[in-house]
Amino acid sequence: MAARGARPIKVGLVLPTVDGTIPDGMPRWSDLKNLAQRAEAVGFDSLWVPDHLLFQDARTEGDRLAVWECWSILAALAAATNHVELGTFVACTSFRNPALLAKMADISHVRSGSLRSTPTGGTFSAASRNGLFP
Repeated sequence: MAARGARPIKVGLVLPTVDGTIPDGMPRWSDLKNLAQRAEAVGFDSLWVPDHLLFQDARTEGDRLAVWECWSILAALAAATNHVELGTFVACTSFRNPALLAKMADISHVRSGSLRSTPTGGTFSAASRNGLFP
């Protein structure tokens, strides 16, 4: 049973960091910051950012869309918010040296131990097939 006053589940929000996810196209930092601060103010428990170099799925008809760099956005969100947990939707271990990724994760959670992440190497083969890596 949840402690008195505690909610039984946590609710998070994935921030729109992909081109075309807002009416004006690519979300600006001010858009992301305002959305994050509003989400925190209304009671969201966490904010999530995907770690992708490019975004492509059936909705893009083969086009590759730009995506904000995940760890830079998380660091900026840590400075712009107070208590909401921050996390990566995934953290692709093939984009960065593992030691660098660990250092980035360590620095990003300094605010209050609020970082949540799911490291995975699963996107390397897709990136390789798309010619992003030799």
